[in-house]
Amino acid sequence: MSLVRSLPIWKTLSDPLNEDFEPPLKAALHGHILPRRMAHYKTRDTRIFLDASIDITRRVLTELNVPLRNIRDYTFEDVEFPTVECNNYYLHFLKSILSTGTINGIVPGLRPKRCFPTSSRRLKRINELYDQNNEVFRIVFGNTDVFLHPDFSDFSLTLASIGFNNTIDQRTFIRCAEKIEELQTDPNPPSDLRYRGFILVDYLYNNIEEFDLEAIERIPFVPIARSLDLPYSQHYNHTQILDSFRNIIIPRYKEVAWSRKCLIAEDVIPPQTILQDYPSLGKPNASFVVVHLRFLHRTLRDEWRDNWAGVFKHNIEEIYRWLEEECLNGELNLLDYIREEDRLFLNINRDEDPFDLCNWVSADDLILNAAPEEERFVKSSLATYPNMLRSVGVREVTRPNFEINVRRHNQSNFGQSNMFRYFLDQNFPLHDVTFIMNNDRIRTSRFVLAASSEFFRGEFVTGRYAGQSPPITINIRNLEPIRDIRFNSMRILLRYLYGQSIDHAIQNRRSLNGDDEEHHSVVNDSNNLVLYKDLLKMANYFVLNHLKELMELRLSYLVTRLNVQEMNRFASNSGANQLRGFCERFIECNGRL
Repeated sequence: MSLVRSLPIWKTLSDPLNEDFEPPLKAALHGHILPRRMAHYKTRDTRIFLDASIDITRRVLTELNVPLRNIRDYTFEDVEFPTVECNNYYLHFLKSILSTGTINGIVPGLRPKRCFPTSSRRLKRINELYDQNNEVFRIVFGNTDVFLHPDFSDFSLTLASIGFNNTIDQRTFIRCAEKIEELQTDPNPPSDLRYRGFILVDYLYNNIEEFDLEAIERIPFVPIARSLDLPYSQHYNHTQILDSFRNIIIPRYKEVAWSRKCLIAEDVIPPQTILQDYPSLGKPNASFVVVHLRFLHRTLRDEWRDNWAGVFKHNIEEIYRWLEEECLNGELNLLDYIREEDRLFLNINRDEDPFDLCNWVSADDLILNAAPEEERFVKSSLATYPNMLRSVGVREVTRPNFEINVRRHNQSNFGQSNMFRYFLDQNFPLHDVTFIMNNDRIRTSRFVLAASSEFFRGEFVTGRYAGQSPPITINIRNLEPIRDIRFNSMRILLRYLYGQSIDHAIQNRRSLNGDDEEHHSVVNDSNNLVLYKDLLKMANYFVLNHLKELMELRLSYLVTRLNVQEMNRFASNSGANQLRGFCERFIECNGRL
């Protein structure tokens, strides 16, 4: 056995980089063998590896006690790794390591080594390489040599454990953004640079909850509007095609900061759902807005006077509106940006000139809540922005904390209550009309009657009682159409004329002799047939049309086959045309019953 081990009869593994060289045979006692399926690559001269690729040879060498070199020692002690680029032999060797290396803990040891091939077979550290199957990586990095060789795509998850960039997270997203920033500074940037920015922004919007937006906002990778329409284009000059979220504004804030910030491109405007969760995205801060206001005041006030007056005024209003909203919660102190003597506030009414320098005032020139005739009055152009004005130090007229008590009072109820009280008090000295029915009398006021009825107004002003001095006496028995009504019906009518509803007047039959007792009864149509007829006749005579129509309706409910003829005659004699029509139709419908 020892003799066989000492004989130089065994083939050794050749250097794959020197295929023409045939290495000499070696003795078994000087060599090592590699594990199965472990590819051989160029090794240092300090160790000899025997060729055990044939199974029977491997069994013999094993029986000759040729030591098996473990993969870890072979990889990190024996193999001479290439330093710049590699060939197919190395690719085969590296794949054999990755196929078994996770079991032996070899893969983590490769992390710091510049041993992973790019698509062009250049060697880089694993954390410098990206997965070309990822669309964002593929578009952002374009044709740069940063993609892992495609032969190793099956090892993506294994390599990700030691730093391979196969997914987008905070770190890799920032790298993508910084790559776009780098390309923009290149003397000859790629023609699709804007599209690369678009892809990255789109990915951000779809996965924004995974990122720390504050760390991303500073990097210029967001497509911007290269130009604006007139008159903005005269002062909106941006040579770059991309900028950072920190330096852009969304269209909502165009008028409040367009001279200080870039306007985001239309195809990358954040969706409303994102703006709700990230309200600061594309929003300027107060310092830029105030600088923009100064620019409008100092530069554009004269430039836009002739052709763009409406746009100028609209810009000013939008700035004030933005500042007002920001000052609502009290967190913004405009005195940090505007001095009290700065004349940055346009104080005009609708018909005044916004370009007249005299109409531009400072906080010292204004007093909130001042009266129009007082000095420093805040006019309509500023009146809707009180929080902005307070924040910049505008003083205001305050109401003293002094309570003036006002007792509870309802003049309508008060007047109606007194009218009834005076009506019920038949001795009230201002009664100047007396209704007489036999031996009964009711005293009332002609002013109340005139106010409640056109009939009485005509009678007292131009009619039969116009020339009479009060008191006036009206004898109901002398009024032929109503001479036979009941006295109680007259009292109910007068209560109606004094403002009570007819049902209330019927329910509350109160004496007129000073007795305060009030009798309540439920209005029952069948029990009030005579009363309804009295009220209808009086309503017809005194031209109280609503009451007349209401009584016609009530009486129609009481029509039966027994009384329809009598009710029809009553309606005809009382001028109740609707009730008469109802009776005639009732007879037609029920005549054969």
